[in-house]
Amino acid sequence: MAVFHQGELALQQKAGVKDKLGPIGEAYIRDYLPLQHQQFFTQQKVLFAGLTDDQGHPWASPIIVEQGFIQSPNPQTLVIEARVLLEYSRRLSVDLHDHLALLGLDFASRRRNRLNRVVSYSSPSMLRLEVKQSFGNCPKYIQQRQVHWRNGSAMPKAEDFSELAIDDAYVQSLIEGCDTLFIASRSKALAPSNGGVDVSHRGGKAGFARYSKVLGLVIPDFSGNSFFNTLGNIYLDSRVGLYLPDFNSANSLWLKGQAKIVTQVPRAYRYRGAQRYLLVQLEQALRLANQGLLQSGQSQLSPALLDTGD
Repeated sequence: MAVFHQGELALQQKAGVKDKLGPIGEAYIRDYLPLQHQQFFTQQKVLFAGLTDDQGHPWASPIIVEQGFIQSPNPQTLVIEARVLLEYSRRLSVDLHDHLALLGLDFASRRRNRLNRVVSYSSPSMLRLEVKQSFGNCPKYIQQRQVHWRNGSAMPKAEDFSELAIDDAYVQSLIEGCDTLFIASRSKALAPSNGGVDVSHRGGKAGFARYSKVLGLVIPDFSGNSFFNTLGNIYLDSRVGLYLPDFNSANSLWLKGQAKIVTQVPRAYRYRGAQRYLLVQLEQALRLANQGLLQSGQSQLSPALLDTGD
């Protein structure tokens, strides 16, 4: 069974790696969770999800859990006793048979694993997911930090989420200082075998993503595993959703937009080490105050970023 869809294959062809990646992808991308991935996911306290709203637009959002509230009773199943944080805004929901992407990322160890799944059971307090694709990711570009989730005594209400203008001072200041973001994308057809929703991590030196009223949000794309999961989706469908954690204030910021892939940007936005760029025309900004990931102590820059520009 093919593990890559047309968008991923097209970009692999452009990069000259298509023939090489075919056998690697078939061996590396599994339709089950290896034992070490089962153990990894069940140890996490936060997951990052990619999901779509009623209009099919992808969003990236954390899922906040307590340790022991994630179980993997078999290699094909993951059970989460929690809901996606953005669902509490009532702007979208995860329902039976929906496609859901998950990223488990441990900031302290820089370890991460990804999977794409279909929801086989949904209740107000639980999601059960059936594995479609599962694979590991290298620790590249992940800043090492100690984080914990800060929230009130209860999960947020819809009125706790506030719409902000794209040029709002808070939105711009968070982008300027951002060294970590999460991006959700989707393939044009949510094919169950080799397509669907994806969520991915992007990291860089603080301020690596920059905003321009003309260009939109400019995000450099560094060398990765060359699977082109995110970019392959964008190649077919420009819709993306971003999640920016504010590690200093524990605020959560979501951005919605349309993205395109380019190889050249004006000199002021070029970034040493970037192979290409994403230009995201932002359409919506949503903030949840005082409920998010809060950092303790200092972060440590990923060694993979030492050779990139400022």
